[in-house]
Amino acid sequence: MSAISMRRLAFGLIDGALSPVARRWGGEPRLNILCYHGIWLGPGHFGSMLFMRPGTFRARLAHLRDRGYEVVSLTEGMARWRAGTVGRKTCVLTIDDGWYGTYRHMLPALKEFGYPATLYAYTRPILAGEPVYSVAARYLAGHLDATARDRFLATEGAELAAALKAHGGDLVDALVARIDALPDRDARLALLGRLAAAGGLDWADLVRNRVFDLMTPDELADWGRQGLDIQLHTHNHDSCVGDPARLARELAENSAALAGIAPNPLVHFCYPSGEYSPDLYPVLAEAGIESATTTDQGANGTGANPLALRRLMDGEGISLSEFSAELSGATGMFRR
Repeated sequence: MSAISMRRLAFGLIDGALSPVARRWGGEPRLNILCYHGIWLGPGHFGSMLFMRPGTFRARLAHLRDRGYEVVSLTEGMARWRAGTVGRKTCVLTIDDGWYGTYRHMLPALKEFGYPATLYAYTRPILAGEPVYSVAARYLAGHLDATARDRFLATEGAELAAALKAHGGDLVDALVARIDALPDRDARLALLGRLAAAGGLDWADLVRNRVFDLMTPDELADWGRQGLDIQLHTHNHDSCVGDPARLARELAENSAALAGIAPNPLVHFCYPSGEYSPDLYPVLAEAGIESATTTDQGANGTGANPLALRRLMDGEGISLSEFSAELSGATGMFRR
């Protein structure tokens, strides 16, 4: 039996045996904040915790409905959490970044089920109309075998070789650094096109299907017009750990980018890549931020810090039994 099969079997047993116990006697009710990212639009699958298949996301929403969970907005969830009125089956849906796949597939599914959701918008690529280069580089580089890698490096010349040396031989980090140094969008896309060709991939098809794109400003505005929440996720998606001044700048840029797009007050925040430190809390408080979410796994009891909220991370690599066990609090019984 494979490790994945054993993991799924274990969570199936936990869900079946302990979920009813956790729901009935699992201590104080805790606010479950679910975390999603995007829907994969390319061939095969990529990024088990970054992207899901459309059917997997829809199955999650059906599970929430069928198990009787109450899905509320983040603002309502936080109000109940502060008042101590969170129910055992109260949960919130949050979606990071603002991928085009989120707009194309998640939005219709959310509307079908009538569920609210908060989108934390990473605004620089949205305004620039550029793909998320770091994700594209990781996907494309993953298709290079040793021969193709060597051939690609040889054709790219001294600049990429220097970046590779500076980044300790990590090709993805070197590619991102090289892309950042290029003068314009066309040059950056051309480099990715050469990388795709080296791995035998159809770059034109990936571009046409917007596999690595976030929403356009109009699509993001439509998300808001459909009655869904838009909130803050920084402008550049860079870690601000240990740098409160940088966070203040990022919040200002992020807020300015969302002016005229977000129909709601910008009072909720998601740390980029889930990275945070206590020295950032005063900046958030000064900016009027009422909640900030991390990627720390778990639910939020009454003693949680509203500026360091946990979430239940979901992705294609999470089985339905694991998802169910996390929601019920069964796995949290081992985490406390």
